[in-house]
Amino acid sequence: MDINLFDLHTDLPTAVGLEDNLNLAKRNAQSGICAINAVYRGNRSIKEAIKIATAFSLAHLPIAFEDACYEDYLLSNLTQKEEGIINLSLKLCVFNPLYISLGWNYDNLFTGGCAQNGELTKCGEIFISALNGNKVAVDVAHSNKKSFYQIVSRAKRVLCSHTAFEWIYPHRRNLDEMQVKAILNKGGIIGLIGVGHFLSGIKNAKGREEAFFNQLEGYVKKFGVNGLAIGSDFYGSDAPVFADGDYTFVKKLTHVLQKKGMKSGDIERILHTNAHLFFNIKE
Repeated sequence: MDINLFDLHTDLPTAVGLEDNLNLAKRNAQSGICAINAVYRGNRSIKEAIKIATAFSLAHLPIAFEDACYEDYLLSNLTQKEEGIINLSLKLCVFNPLYISLGWNYDNLFTGGCAQNGELTKCGEIFISALNGNKVAVDVAHSNKKSFYQIVSRAKRVLCSHTAFEWIYPHRRNLDEMQVKAILNKGGIIGLIGVGHFLSGIKNAKGREEAFFNQLEGYVKKFGVNGLAIGSDFYGSDAPVFADGDYTFVKKLTHVLQKKGMKSGDIERILHTNAHLFFNIKE
């Protein structure tokens, strides 16, 4: 079943069983879905991450790196810290990632995470400069308020790959109105996440879907369809709106938005056009 969708964030590469997940990613691409396959660091070494990225890159699938602070590599290069950071960026940028994030929920050598109060570090500034030089967008998902603005002020290209909106449901991972404006003012893009924890806290499937529509409508009322996209977060959390590996929810999403009176061109912008334009990828 062909579905025209650009998904800003799926954790398929680091779900258990690389070969099967790679095949699923291939099938999604063949059905018309352009999904960015995020290589999540977790407890992985740089060697393990590169192995995963290589497999997806050889299959001509778009990738990103989620939490690129590979401390195993950085700590082995502390005597030449700046050179080590630049070399790390080169190791990752060779795969032409569509974006890279500096961290996850917790503070690291690069930046502060949403579960803590750390700030962007000097190491993080060097890393962002290297990404700017390689024309790679910087993802601010998982940042806290302080590190968010520090990253946005330094990154030439910025996005938030998977999030929801704080004025609709307060959560440490969600963006407030000023943060949305900051991203839009930089020409960035925001992926509405398909995870119930961030949408409303509701875990049952019917409630999650309704919460997803409420989040989308709440954004459109304030900002129109400018800069809005989808970031499903497949395999990144439980309580998904999009069942893992299954994009058929997009059909229901399209139908509901049409019934609510949204123009077809605006629906297409949210589902794929905004993202294609941001990444300069032809549809």
